[in-house]
Amino acid sequence: MPGSRAPRTDWWSRNWRWAVPLGAVLGFGSLAAFVLWVFGMIKSCEPYERALTLAKSAPAVAAELGQPVSEGFLTTGSVNLSGPSGTAELSVPLRGPKGRGHLHVEATRKLGEWRFDALILETEHPVRRVDLTPRGPD
Repeated sequence: MPGSRAPRTDWWSRNWRWAVPLGAVLGFGSLAAFVLWVFGMIKSCEPYERALTLAKSAPAVAAELGQPVSEGFLTTGSVNLSGPSGTAELSVPLRGPKGRGHLHVEATRKLGEWRFDALILETEHPVRRVDLTPRGPD
């Protein structure tokens, strides 16, 4: 019929087919960026860097995991700072040619200086615990 118009549809009815996937991609991308940022912050903290340096240079770690030793992606834990004080509790996945394990880190910061309270390598197969905690001044 001339002069008759199709009923107008709202924006959502016309565009949902591209808006839903775009929203999902943007939501997932934002979540992934946040997770990467958090892991990046943990991996850039002093206790993480020092613990990894000590572990990679320890003969006991080389004996258990082989050389070279590399860290995995999913480091878990927390670092809390309050002025010159703080605490860190981390679990860092490690792997080498001979096996895998986790480096468990507990550290305390007093007057701006980090001290390791515990630095333990726990291997997976066979399950072993190797104490790497520095004794005396770090």
